[in-house]
Amino acid sequence: GNFGGAGAFAGNGIFKSTDNGQSWELLPSTSGIPPGSFTSDWQYVWNVAADPSSAATDEVYAATVGSIYKSTNGGTNWTQTLGSSTTRSVFTDVAVSSTGVVYAAGSFISGGPMNGVRRSTNGDNWVDITPPEFPPAYERIVITLAPSNQNVMYVAVQGVPAGEPGTVNKHQLWKYTYISGNGTGSGGVWENRGSNLPQTGQNNYGNFNEPFDTQEGYDLFMRVKPDNENFLVLCAVNMYVSTDAFATITNAKRIGGYQPADENGSYTNHHPDVHSGFFRPGSNVAFISGHDGGLSATSDITTNITANNPVSWQSLNNGYNVTQFYAVSLAPESGSNRILGGFQDNGSYTTVSGTLTVPWTEVNTGDGGYCAVAPSADNRLYSTAQKGDLQRCNLDYSNKVDMKPSGSRNPLFINPFALDKNNSSLLYFACGSSTTANGIWRNNNAVNGTTTTGWSFIEGTEFPDTTEQVSAIGISSANSPNVVYYGTDEGHIRKITDAGGTPVVSGNLNAGLPSGYVSCIAVDPENSDKAAATFSNYNIASVWYTTNGGTNWTNIEGNLSGTNGPSVRWAEIFYVQSVMHIILCTSTGVYYTNQLNGSSTVWTQEAVNSIGNVVCTMSDFRNNDKTFVVGTHGRGCFQTGITAPIGVNLISSSVPEKFALSQNYPNPFNPSTSINFEVPENSFVTVKIYDMLGKNIANLVNGSYRAGKYSITWNASSFPSGAYLCVMKSGNYSKAIKLLLVK
Repeated sequence: GNFGGAGAFAGNGIFKSTDNGQSWELLPSTSGIPPGSFTSDWQYVWNVAADPSSAATDEVYAATVGSIYKSTNGGTNWTQTLGSSTTRSVFTDVAVSSTGVVYAAGSFISGGPMNGVRRSTNGDNWVDITPPEFPPAYERIVITLAPSNQNVMYVAVQGVPAGEPGTVNKHQLWKYTYISGNGTGSGGVWENRGSNLPQTGQNNYGNFNEPFDTQEGYDLFMRVKPDNENFLVLCAVNMYVSTDAFATITNAKRIGGYQPADENGSYTNHHPDVHSGFFRPGSNVAFISGHDGGLSATSDITTNITANNPVSWQSLNNGYNVTQFYAVSLAPESGSNRILGGFQDNGSYTTVSGTLTVPWTEVNTGDGGYCAVAPSADNRLYSTAQKGDLQRCNLDYSNKVDMKPSGSRNPLFINPFALDKNNSSLLYFACGSSTTANGIWRNNNAVNGTTTTGWSFIEGTEFPDTTEQVSAIGISSANSPNVVYYGTDEGHIRKITDAGGTPVVSGNLNAGLPSGYVSCIAVDPENSDKAAATFSNYNIASVWYTTNGGTNWTNIEGNLSGTNGPSVRWAEIFYVQSVMHIILCTSTGVYYTNQLNGSSTVWTQEAVNSIGNVVCTMSDFRNNDKTFVVGTHGRGCFQTGITAPIGVNLISSSVPEKFALSQNYPNPFNPSTSINFEVPENSFVTVKIYDMLGKNIANLVNGSYRAGKYSITWNASSFPSGAYLCVMKSGNYSKAIKLLLVK
């Protein structure tokens, strides 16, 4: 789970590889979990540990939310061996020694069956070894064993109540040494070393980003040097090593994360928020570190090159396409390779190259959020960091100016803003004018905007609920070019007309809409009365459409509905050859339709083999050259050109002699079939499907096409078996073919 600014994403069990990670298989015994609701321990798996001593069985342990599970057949079947699926320790951990001794830890919950630390010689029978001096309550616990002496274990504890002895910033660090001989398995010595955790001004820590901080357990991890039980690697917001495992204060240093002398600067080739790491197999000094900036490696973690930078890191991110986009924006000029993105915990970056291997350039720091590329004549890039910290700069990244309105209050962590594509002097920003309101600010001089220049709060846009915040802004392009729709995290939608002049604010336009989080409002670029609204919640109708400016909304979620339906994060409306398209960015990839049919609308997944099922957060479309980009949460950014209506492929640009509609193939079919047609001159073409009662049930083609030969696929998975007619028309040309669906 990711408990940073993006919130927590539930997983779906454990994957297993038997070929060194080249391919992966989801273990069925841990999967099949409906998204959007918490129903299974397997939705949050904190750690997996194999038993190296079990030669006769393929023994492995999983630390899930609430429980420790054991498998003796490589994950085919699991037994809950410790914990509870009702009285859950939210955070758990497990470690297995080379002789098969198992240690487990669980965060505190009243009456919890795995609170504290436990030890087992067989993974089935457990002894509570939690020391009496342990704090009365605590949150996340992580544990690690010393490879060279596996009777030594370190236990890091977060969420310790204030006032507990041996505590720094609500954290403790314990060393446990097992001593055999009492026959119960509970023998051992505990030592609380929490008082020696990093604090401001010690060693090379500097005056920033101390005392020791894990962001409430978000980043907390440990490793022990393979040949030295006292050399402890401790990872949090920053990364530390101690040669005496924090038995003292003096023998420790910061080796990664933030620079000691710079509040915002990171170590070269390293990044704050450190979550994982390991010593390279066969080495006692080479280490790979996993953090919110990707992967870094050092050939020697023990060096002391300089006081502030004792360890030299090398980035391993070349081609490691895992960037987590919050937002993405295309430059408006046809043919431009400029893309600007806001990255979770990694700032805002831009590229002007179409080559994947060319690094992007940073334009802003922090948690990169909403962003916009202005027309080149403006010479402006707009970006945000957490809590709406809006900044502008020139296209060469110079002249950085903060421009979050000085009177704004109550922003979201990732706070929306939108640049008017018709008039780049206008910028709309979601925020309140006080701590008890939230609405829309307007800047009518964005190019020269500062924290005061150009800003005014649009009166009447605030909501009466003091906790309600604007979560989505959509701006019209045509018909009425100064219409701004906006929605909130409580499901309300409003509209501002003449937003760039004398604004008129509507009342709530959410009649019939669900109560949820409005993630996007996409306005039809050819008609400001038409718009799509999406809700990112699971298990509600999440895609809606209006043709009358929000007075009425129609549910168009269609086949994305139900308990297995995805979370919808973003929508894009655009036209290609006069065919309207709506593309959705969802928690399971990208979907499109170009035929709305109310609650029976069929959405088809696109880019299955490139983007796949990754969480997609935002898209952008450039109409003048039909360029489309998608930002994902975990697989970077993808770009394509959509020069023909999606679902219709140009198979030859040679000019046919006449109109033609070919027999579909295969026929009979189940559930999809391909249909080819030919256009001898630029023409308006329709291809429609009818049932045998003459009812039009699907429109496959409905737009202007250049001369050429085309292929289209009809997916009939939502229709019953039987005979259907496919009819093509263009001008005076008309032809029908018979299709046979056999399920």
